Amino acid sequence: MSRKKIRREELPPAEWITSFADLMCLLLTLFVLLYSFSNLDVKKLEAFISSFQGGVILNGEDLPPAENPGENIMPTWEDEGKVLDPDLLLLYQEIMAYLVENELQEEVNMGFVPRGLVLTIKDRLLFDSGKAELREDSKVILSRLAGLFGQLNRDIAVEGHTDNVPTNPEVYPTNWELSTARAISVVRFFTEEKNLDPDKFAATGFGEWQPVALNDTEENRQLNRRVVIKVFTSGRGHDEDTFTGGTTGN
Repeated sequence: MSRKKIRREELPPAEWITSFADLMCLLLTLFVLLYSFSNLDVKKLEAFISSFQGGVILNGEDLPPAENPGENIMPTWEDEGKVLDPDLLLLYQEIMAYLVENELQEEVNMGFVPRGLVLTIKDRLLFDSGKAELREDSKVILSRLAGLFGQLNRDIAVEGHTDNVPTNPEVYPTNWELSTARAISVVRFFTEEKNLDPDKFAATGFGEWQPVALNDTEENRQLNRRVVIKVFTSGRGHDEDTFTGGTTGN
């Protein structure tokens, strides 16, 4: 019996070709993604990070971005190469992990400041108007934050701010003294009641001179009566121009 000769054109294609083509497409897609990741749009990332900026308070409501352009900016882009400061990212991850673990992420927000991070706490009144004594209910959130600050080997600056209402001159001659006293109250709580290392804290008072809102309503004045806590990436005493420790009135 004679065999029918099969022409080469009639031969079925090899089954492995389809799988091989799929594999090549997947590899090509992978390399394209890797290349795109390696060329991250720095401006877009910078805009994303800037979305975290905003009010920096420990008492009162959320604040709008500070009018002072040097207050809440993200200054960690290097001039050469536009690389994000890895120490800042590490600090951000460390603090965020603590906030999530201790269920504080709904109460505490983070923002960026030169050489560090700033913690914002919502809906917590630290002080009554014209006073520098911590309210008892404010100590709950501060106690939980003390655990975080005890873990960080970083310099921490506590800044006091006031509204423009004149103080009781028999107690505080001006708002300079009141704002500094408020910052000191927070630092003393951390160092005396929570036994944190005093060497890594600084207390500073800015009086009424760095408002985040106009002092034209009681609500706005409450926004200006605040305490800001900044955590720096410079470690412990590595940058004397940035952090010198102790207490000051500015």
